Amino acid sequence: MTRAARWLLPGLVLVLLAPRPVAADARRIIRVPQDAATVQAAVTASAPGDLILLDRGTYPGGVEVPKDKGHITIRGVDRAAVVFDGRGVTVDAIEVLADGVALENMTAHDFSGNGFYWERVDGFTGRYLTVWNVRTYGIYAIESRHGLFEDSLVSGAADAGFYIGECQPCDTTMRRLIGRYSAIGYSGTNAGGGLELRDSTWERDGTAIMPNSYEGQEAPPPQRSMVIAGNIIRDSGRVPVPGESPLAGFVGVGIAIAGGYEDTVEGNRIEGSANYGIAIFPTLQPGGSRWAPRENVVRNNVVSRGLPGPRRRQLLRRQRVRDESPARHRDRAGLRSPAARHRHDRRGWLRRRGPRGSARRGSRSARRSTELPRHADA
Repeated sequence: MTRAARWLLPGLVLVLLAPRPVAADARRIIRVPQDAATVQAAVTASAPGDLILLDRGTYPGGVEVPKDKGHITIRGVDRAAVVFDGRGVTVDAIEVLADGVALENMTAHDFSGNGFYWERVDGFTGRYLTVWNVRTYGIYAIESRHGLFEDSLVSGAADAGFYIGECQPCDTTMRRLIGRYSAIGYSGTNAGGGLELRDSTWERDGTAIMPNSYEGQEAPPPQRSMVIAGNIIRDSGRVPVPGESPLAGFVGVGIAIAGGYEDTVEGNRIEGSANYGIAIFPTLQPGGSRWAPRENVVRNNVVSRGLPGPRRRQLLRRQRVRDESPARHRDRAGLRSPAARHRHDRRGWLRRRGPRGSARRGSRSARRSTELPRHADA
């Protein structure tokens, strides 16, 4: 054997014995109840990158994903058959306190608090989720950034169906959502900056979409710089809805900008709102001060009812809104300013409530969960 061969042979052996690299998309699947008896046990056993796959069945909820269990996915095998039932007693179906957690392809109902809930996280995803009949929020993220809500439905939430709040910037997108029969379809307090609500449908909520500015929260006001575009809104305030929201007294508004700054309302279609199509108005604070709206943009919206053109232009000047709607839409844009008669405090109760604010809980359409697609991998 030559000297060159003697030097090459150890190198070849090293190459042959080197471990093969692990595929970048490799991850462990923890099946419930096959591999772990409960969802909470699966979370406890998980590591970053793991998929927790829930089999068909009814689960009690009360699951917490702690801060040290980030970057996992919890997914049901069948959106309509993986069901968390709170029986009106359990507070939340799943509460997430860890970064980068995705919840997918499952249903939650009858919780005394929220359906699916993220708090103080960086990175969150909720998709192919259905929530109905909850006392607070359906799908909810607070003080969180870099998120995505998509292809999900909430019906019969007594505070708001969807909520992104107390983040600036939020850097979050909501798209292809359906909200029905809730006090507010979407609510967001003191939130904005990279926050978009697009291409969603809102039917028979008390008020469909309501970003708002209020003091006394963890993040200070104002709410600002949100894009609301391409939504379809029907019949806000036309039927009784549940009412545990501190904002439930605002009834019958399609899109309400409550003390917001620099929001853009563009390309939406609002039909049949009981009171206002698009309303921009100040919020009255517990101490008596007001957050007045500033520099909001309303353009290219179509509203089924509104004010005559001269009166509408007068309101635009008063509210300092740049009206960029084409001429054929302007007389129908429905921009009105209701009186700011409602107060909001940290405990979340209204001092004055609207006529439908305390109506019954429930939803005639809540169980239509199969209208949205299930997860492609289920």
